[in-house]
Amino acid sequence: MNRLIFFIVILGFFSCGDDGVTPSSSVMPEINISSLNVVEQSAVFDAQVEISLSQTTDVVVSVDVETISKTAIAGEDFEATTVTVDIPAGQSVQTVAVPILVDGKNEIDETFAVKLSGAKNGTIKFEEATVLIKDRDEAAYTEDGYTTDADQSGYNLVWSDEFDGTELDASSWTYELGNGCDIGLCGWGNNELQIYTDTEENTVLADGTLTITAREDSPYSSARIITKDKRAFRFGRIDIRAKLPEGQGIWPAIWMLGSNIDEVSWPATGEIDIMELVGHEPARSHGTAHFGNAGEGSQFRGNSFTLREDFSERLHVFSLLWKNNSIQWYVDETLFHSINADDTAGYSYPFNREFFFIMNVAVGGNWPGEPDDTTVFPQSMEVDYIRVFQEK
Repeated sequence: MNRLIFFIVILGFFSCGDDGVTPSSSVMPEINISSLNVVEQSAVFDAQVEISLSQTTDVVVSVDVETISKTAIAGEDFEATTVTVDIPAGQSVQTVAVPILVDGKNEIDETFAVKLSGAKNGTIKFEEATVLIKDRDEAAYTEDGYTTDADQSGYNLVWSDEFDGTELDASSWTYELGNGCDIGLCGWGNNELQIYTDTEENTVLADGTLTITAREDSPYSSARIITKDKRAFRFGRIDIRAKLPEGQGIWPAIWMLGSNIDEVSWPATGEIDIMELVGHEPARSHGTAHFGNAGEGSQFRGNSFTLREDFSERLHVFSLLWKNNSIQWYVDETLFHSINADDTAGYSYPFNREFFFIMNVAVGGNWPGEPDDTTVFPQSMEVDYIRVFQEK
């Protein structure tokens, strides 16, 4: 959830961009490109490839972007794209739209590359990303969405909450309240706008569903629940079935923090974002691992998954397959992101210890931006179940 708190100030020499303007930072930002998975659809749609900076500057950062055929072929599976991307001063993220074409075939997953070159006012850190086109022509969805079994082969169900009854299970969950200022994180560390409450206006259990609702009042209210000091887990399979809100400035998240956070602080404790969504991209969810040294800001490895429909339309299952030294992220049992211990080179790998759960719907913040005239309130995240399995 603390996605944009990752700036690292490094003292050194000043360097000028190609336009002759000296950035305010002492070093030029690193330019990253993120891989992603998309699902082939019945009509042409855009895969949104994310270009990001390690820090903002006061000058425009630009980089050339080019698609390269691999098992997916330009002109058959995707539209060849060559473009120069400008990231404006004061911003850290820009996206490139690559049209995904319709071929009408049932086939194995295919990939193409997106490559960076010709950077100005920045240095390229990761020059190439992969876009995986997943074929889902025969995927089976029910009318209300995707579901998974409560009995998983090779696993024992060690904890679950099916959200039956009318009150949150106090043996598992605690409400976090307010705006974060009481713990020194006003705006919850992300310049969020909402106040978290424990009232029925923001949290309801009914018909086997937990509903967390963000409302426009005072100026915004919502809810955030955690299992800290009550339920914590190390490794296993995690399934969470949910329907997500949408709209500019809306930011639902289902995530985890290390149980030792009070001792080592964030991000050294580690953060596992099982699902995040920014409401202006309602068909795209994100999975991310945050890590780093206390006091230095966050390093992260993330990826996104684009669905053929908005996540607000039906229930979908967000899953982790979490093992010693590795984590895999899934949407509807489709793999879209993974990390292992080598991916945190230079930093401690914090994901081999116990973590607890957090669910919330934020309003505003550094990543989604503020609501605007297009945002409709109230907005709700509905959770059907959370299940934790561990190997037999």
